[in-house]
Amino acid sequence: MSKEITVGRVSHLMKFLREKRVTEERFTESVKSGIFPDFLEALNLGTLPPRNEFRKMIGLDREVLAEPVETPSLRSLISACNLDWVNSNVTAENFPIPAGFQFATETKLFHFERTVSSEEVITEMKLKGWNPATIFDLLEFGAKNPELQRQIPIIALGSVCEIDSVRHVVYLRKRGAEREIRLHWFVRPWGGRFLFLAVRN
Repeated sequence: MSKEITVGRVSHLMKFLREKRVTEERFTESVKSGIFPDFLEALNLGTLPPRNEFRKMIGLDREVLAEPVETPSLRSLISACNLDWVNSNVTAENFPIPAGFQFATETKLFHFERTVSSEEVITEMKLKGWNPATIFDLLEFGAKNPELQRQIPIIALGSVCEIDSVRHVVYLRKRGAEREIRLHWFVRPWGGRFLFLAVRN
């Protein structure tokens, strides 16, 4: 789901302006000329060219090497989620994080007012252009929306581990006042009291 820019992000932009030593006069000039508004419009439409191509277009010929993306660990994601209880089978061995993993740019919650299977949920997501979230997406979502799982359990069908020859998926839920991450069978029927997290880039 798309979100508005936060005050923290605006502060980050101000930091960049200071680092690049952009004067108030230069900034005002770029706004009045329409260059900065045009840049923002292209950013919003997703039509900006790749960075090095863009740099050449504006007269900055030196190419910039892409910075390597740091792959988060499952432990760090669980820690950031600040859960009260974690199933002992939620481990890096059972849920290895892919090299170069990147979080999705958009998330969406699917809800069905009927009993559905995991396969039905995944099929419905894909028909609408979405994919089932992984455990890593779920933990990031839980860290950003910590109170939602107190209202309704949230399932991630995009990560499956096999325990005792049975496929399991993870979900966030509450137990009393505590927030937990648990496992359940992939093949179980899901009633109408569950949400399913979906992602796309």
